[in-house]
Amino acid sequence: MCSVRDGDTVKHYRIRQLDEGGFFIARRVTFRTLADLVEHYGRDPDGLCVNLKKPCTLASRFFCRNIQSVKIFSC
Repeated sequence: MCSVRDGDTVKHYRIRQLDEGGFFIARRVTFRTLADLVEHYGRDPDGLCVNLKKPCTLASRFFCRNIQSVKIFSC
């Protein structure tokens, strides 16, 4: 899950894992790693409410299927 602060609201996007490996939020674009996914959406919102800028300072890390830690981003 990737949670994004958009003004006063927080929007949640489910990060899904492909059977053959890799990750996606929207199936039209997939990524080898979570880091690649975060980098992509940091450059371009590409369908998200805003692009990812920096982790929220008040949010702690959580684990997505024990794959890698994921942060909540603020805008």
